[in-house]
Amino acid sequence: MRRQYPRLGSVPGNSKIKLSIVSAYYDNAEMARFMADWYNRFSAETRSRIELVLIDDGSRKAPLESLRLSLDLPHQLYRIHRDIPWNQDGARNIGCSHARGPWILLTDADHLFEEAEVRKAIELERPDKPYLLLRKRLDGGEYISPHINSFLISKKRFWDIGGYDEIYRGQYGSDRFFLPRVFSNKKRPVFPICASFVEPDRIADASTTSYSRKRGRRARWDRKLIHCRKRLGLLPEVSLFLEDYELIASQ
Repeated sequence: MRRQYPRLGSVPGNSKIKLSIVSAYYDNAEMARFMADWYNRFSAETRSRIELVLIDDGSRKAPLESLRLSLDLPHQLYRIHRDIPWNQDGARNIGCSHARGPWILLTDADHLFEEAEVRKAIELERPDKPYLLLRKRLDGGEYISPHINSFLISKKRFWDIGGYDEIYRGQYGSDRFFLPRVFSNKKRPVFPICASFVEPDRIADASTTSYSRKRGRRARWDRKLIHCRKRLGLLPEVSLFLEDYELIASQ
């Protein structure tokens, strides 16, 4: 069962929004400012049809609300109250729960989308199934393999799958437990839109993986314990909304 929260504040519905870009944030202030400028330069028509949903995963040095981002497009900003080693799973569940678009680009803070690519995602007809995404470096170059935790997925399909299992929060790399539930067989279709990823030599804090939030050997033992408890029926199949959070800004 989903945990019940007190009212987070009213975010008006918006039937014009066709696509939500959802990403976790953790102390990467310069990347967030770059992201805001990036999407602000889209045409007014495109901006009216998308929204940006950012979830602060308990930042200590540069909380998202302290940045006072100027966003000229629909957006929702949330903050998870507790800073635990790694809670991307919880952040993504929060973003996908509140997303107003029927389709979601679920990605990382250091991945951006050109306006033409976003319009492809909005306008192309497709069956209701999830897709991985092509990617390349922001400054150009050849396409490289899709990122395992960047998806184009409908909001309905995300919740039909059950969302991320937050029992693995605190463990970097838990995306691989979600991936088999997204794709029930070895076929992992790739949608023909491309994410451009920003490298640290362009923006020093672009990626959150450089932060010392990984627990290494301890995490492996924790995963084994979780697997055993799940097999014994001592844990639910999927645990959702385990951390308190709040809405900090919206439009």
